[in-house]
Amino acid sequence: MKQRVMVAVVGIPLLLLVVLVLPTAATVLLVSGIAAVGAFELLRAAGKHVHRLKMLTIVMAALMPLSCYFLGTTAMLCFAATFIYALFAVSVYAYGKDSIPFSDLTTCVMAGVIFPMFLGCIALLRADPDYGKLYVLAPFFCAFAGDSLAMFGGMFFGKHKLAPHVSPKKTVEGCVTGLIGSGVGMALWGLVAERFGGCPVDQLALIAYGIVGGAVGQLGDLSLSVIKRETGIKDYGNLLPGHGGVFDRFDSSMFIAPVYYLLFVLKFGG
Repeated sequence: MKQRVMVAVVGIPLLLLVVLVLPTAATVLLVSGIAAVGAFELLRAAGKHVHRLKMLTIVMAALMPLSCYFLGTTAMLCFAATFIYALFAVSVYAYGKDSIPFSDLTTCVMAGVIFPMFLGCIALLRADPDYGKLYVLAPFFCAFAGDSLAMFGGMFFGKHKLAPHVSPKKTVEGCVTGLIGSGVGMALWGLVAERFGGCPVDQLALIAYGIVGGAVGQLGDLSLSVIKRETGIKDYGNLLPGHGGVFDRFDSSMFIAPVYYLLFVLKFGG
């Protein structure tokens, strides 16, 4: 617990410094580094025969957020397609000699393309020219408020298991209170955004965004837990003492970020 608190005390101010004070490029670089570390963690956990693909996948994970921000989405898609072609080319070449299972190829795609794209949306939120410093905080408000109320809701009201084979401690009651917490968290984010950032908000819409984001965030948490269950690990790493690895800490916010990029920046449905 002491390590967990110390990491939070040091890490949260540093994170806020990068995303709120330094230029947008600093956030992009930070996200790129997180994506690369996350790729390493996932390959170590779920990859069985990825030794010849490991470095390529980690480099690709770092390139995804960088290419999207500095070169545009077209370049990012070109990099992603080239990477997938390369994976299959290596697979074809190695087949029958040192074959690479298809499960390992899909692990590389998740580690090198999909999850870095999700994380890259955090950088894209920050890159919004008008309210980027506010938008980038939204996934974290949603995830933190949801996780906090889910924990307390599960402790005080939890009776019915949500997904006992994936996460035995999570309950339906905790899930519901977590969704309420995410809605409240986004309402609080709206008050901060409107008062201190001059961002026009619709509180009812934000509560709905919070519930949607909370549901996606809980899916992210459970999805990454499935991988841990299948691979028999407790944490993805020990980069953050007391918190585990990158995917242990950013699983919910990583899943929420693409949804909020659609809602806030691209104005999907608005």
